[in-house]
Amino acid sequence: MRAVITLLIAFTLILSIAGYAVASPGEPVEQTVTEGIQPVSPDELAGKVSGFLNSLHSEGKPFVATLAKIIIAFSGLLMLVAIFTGFRVLAKVFAAVLAAGLGLFLYNNADTVVALYLWFSNHFARG
Repeated sequence: MRAVITLLIAFTLILSIAGYAVASPGEPVEQTVTEGIQPVSPDELAGKVSGFLNSLHSEGKPFVATLAKIIIAFSGLLMLVAIFTGFRVLAKVFAAVLAAGLGLFLYNNADTVVALYLWFSNHFARG
């Protein structure tokens, strides 16, 4: 818990220092040139972002599946070691296997999870 609080404080300090570096009081702000940049409609931006996220998801599938297989195989080896050395580690190894399986399940079914979330949020927002 201390580590999380320390990271939050460090992150806040970094952001505040960056804010001072960007906008120092009393200095004139330079205008950026936007000539040649075409405006984009919200629908077009949403389509581009959705396309990018879909391609990122499809390209990452082999990596995520391989990583989950490695974690499960390593956990299986640790289970064998835990059986011969002591059962204290066995619960942690079992939790690692469950976490890898849950992560793989959520990654492969991300579109369904998001659709369920949107359905629930729309359903309960209506009242």
